Amino acid sequence: MASIPLEPRVLANQRLHWNRLETLWQILPHALVLLIFIVGAFFAHELGHALVAQFFGARVVMFNVLGMQWYPKLEWMPQFGFGGYVYWFAPVNLTNHRLIMLSGSTTMLLVSIAAVSALSLLPLRAWTRTACIVMSLYFLDGLFKILPVLGWMPLGWNSRFTRSFSEAYFAAVGLGISREIYIAAIFVSSALILILLARALTRSRTTARL
Repeated sequence: MASIPLEPRVLANQRLHWNRLETLWQILPHALVLLIFIVGAFFAHELGHALVAQFFGARVVMFNVLGMQWYPKLEWMPQFGFGGYVYWFAPVNLTNHRLIMLSGSTTMLLVSIAAVSALSLLPLRAWTRTACIVMSLYFLDGLFKILPVLGWMPLGWNSRFTRSFSEAYFAAVGLGISREIYIAAIFVSSALILILLARALTRSRTTARL
């Protein structure tokens, strides 16, 4: 049986089709990592509260994230909102309570610092680099949480879907940290992380071209 040669246009279309599939296959792991670590930001914030509460001897009785109760049992509970919520029982004094309230955004900031440091110091590749880029932006949690205090919350933003409460700010002020110092610390740390992130991304792009 004689073979039928394919037209150049058909061959070009086939190559284009396979190139698109290959590109999609390369992007898919990064998109999955992006989604996982964006959702993971909510868990990291609430886990910071829960761990510090347990450290001070409190008993965590509810862990709720994205409208789902994850502890003590898995249950759909949208009435608590779609951000996150941790409920604990004493014994804790007022100072410890404020430290627990401060620990959510503080955990996010520490994760952000660790991630941007890893990007700056380590030759990360593939999905690990994507994960660290996403985690580097966790500092936005603290920045977002002071918007209500500054009066910068957009109209209609404070719903159960987009609710923001300046818990870390009020906890810090209750611990004796002045309003100005806390807000300045948030902005300065955010700026430094952004600078380090930009440098790390620029350096990795330059290295890839060499």
